[in-house]
Amino acid sequence: MSTFNTYNFGVTQRHCCNNGGTCNETDGSCNCPVGYEGSNCETLSRTKFLGVFSGNETCTVGTDTYAITCSANADDLKFNIQNLYNQSLTAIASANGNAFTIPNQTVGASITASGSGTITGNNISEHPTRGTSNTALQDK
Repeated sequence: MSTFNTYNFGVTQRHCCNNGGTCNETDGSCNCPVGYEGSNCETLSRTKFLGVFSGNETCTVGTDTYAITCSANADDLKFNIQNLYNQSLTAIASANGNAFTIPNQTVGASITASGSGTITGNNISEHPTRGTSNTALQDK
C-alpha cells in the first residue's frame, strides 16, 4: 500500500508574512497579528494615524478648534495623541486596523482620559471620555 502526501510548496515559498504573521497555506494570504496590516503584515496599523489634525471639540461650554498631533510611541503598536482637549495633554492610544483605543489613563493633574476612535480617509473620529467632550479630527 502506498501513501501519497500533497504539499503546495509554491504558496508558502513565494509569500512571506512579517512581524509574526502566519501564512494561510491554502491561498497564500497572511493573517496579521494585532497592530500590523498589509499583504505581508509589513505595515504598522498606527501609521495611518500619524500626523497633525484639526480638532473640533463640542462640549457643554461651547466649541473649540485646535491642532492635535498624533506621533509614534516607543511601542510600535501605540501612538501619542498630543494637545488633547487643547490643553497640551498627551494620551497614548493603541491602533488596530482603522480603529484605535485610548485605555483609561492619567493625562494631567487630576485629569484622566479614555475612549476610542476610527479613521476614514483623512478624518479621525475620536470619542474620549472626560466630562462630555467629543473631538472630531481632520488632517490639516
